[in-house]
Amino acid sequence: HYLDIQQGLFTKPVSLGRRAVGWPESEVDTINAARIAGLSDDEISELVKTLEAERQNWKDSAGYQNLFCPPAQD
Repeated sequence: HYLDIQQGLFTKPVSLGRRAVGWPESEVDTINAARIAGLSDDEISELVKTLEAERQNWKDSAGYQNLFCPPAQD
């Protein structure tokens, strides 16, 4: 996977801890389905950019903030 990541053909991993990474299952499933459907490397690269943008948009959302960033206590 790491060569695919360097080539923009797979999403970057998510840190799970100090020495562990993983990938969201939905992203893996989406990329695998695109490969099975015969999408070109250029199309896969665009898909990967979209998936990573969606991941960042979710991380920037209020839902993420509410889950992982509790409100400050006065």
